[in-house]
Amino acid sequence: MKKSQEIIGLPVFSVLDGKKIGQVKDLLLNPEEGKLDFILVSNGSWYSGARVLPYKAVMGIGQHAVTTESDTSMTNISETASAHSLLQRNIEIKGNRVLTNRGNLIGIVIEYELDEITGKVTRLEYRTAQDESVVEIIDAGQVLTYGMDVIVIKEDAVGGSPIGPDNSEEEVTLQSVESVKPADTIVVSAPPAPVEAPSEIQVSNVSPQPEPARPVVPPPVPQSVIPAPVREELPEADFTPAGGGDGAAFFKQRQRQFLLGKKLVQDIRDASGNLLIPEGTVVSEKIIDLAEKHNKYVELTQCVK
Repeated sequence: MKKSQEIIGLPVFSVLDGKKIGQVKDLLLNPEEGKLDFILVSNGSWYSGARVLPYKAVMGIGQHAVTTESDTSMTNISETASAHSLLQRNIEIKGNRVLTNRGNLIGIVIEYELDEITGKVTRLEYRTAQDESVVEIIDAGQVLTYGMDVIVIKEDAVGGSPIGPDNSEEEVTLQSVESVKPADTIVVSAPPAPVEAPSEIQVSNVSPQPEPARPVVPPPVPQSVIPAPVREELPEADFTPAGGGDGAAFFKQRQRQFLLGKKLVQDIRDASGNLLIPEGTVVSEKIIDLAEKHNKYVELTQCVK
């Protein structure tokens, strides 16, 4: 098993000629199948033309490098529709919020682990919403949905009783006490020794028989009750998906910066054949937005200099 941070940043080598052909910049998740479909690879100026390596073309992921048969296994991202679609959807695992199917927000994912052979995500690590110093682990089999805004898991995959409208802090505390109370103590009294009565008993001369001593059982030590912390609403700013410098969002931002000020070398037409952006136009933010609106963004990146 490999963690994502153990893969991102590794060099990519061609086994056929022993040449370094790039460096891992990001991992593209197929959210419907819960596995990696592509590895995003840089080649020095990756924001001007990133390439993708299909995960099925990966020969191995070791401690020091990722290997594939040759650089022909990689393609430009604009030439691979499925990879381009995944990049546009921008579904990240790290930095995403974890929500149960009953509506309880339990934390934020900080890392995930995958099977390096199949690319299947095997488990998630997240910081709990109640205590950010606590890290919990969820088996990926408990995940219902990998979404853009949240990752939805099964409620019963979460340990403990979350505080919510139907489960107050006092009730959680009582449940905690009940869960740690000592087992019932059984007191066994020693049977009295048999006394042989004489044939004739003078009542006035018989002293009362002392009651046998009972073993002293110390009272159970009370368990300290720690009130369950009240879950505070997490600020929206803390839940921004963590793409960082290696994520798909950063790739899009760098590519837009690269395009600004470039000049079109040919006309771009819309789906109906009408002239959308004429040759010679200097690319601006408005031109980029116009191209995206008409699904011509990829064509725009290929028609500038």
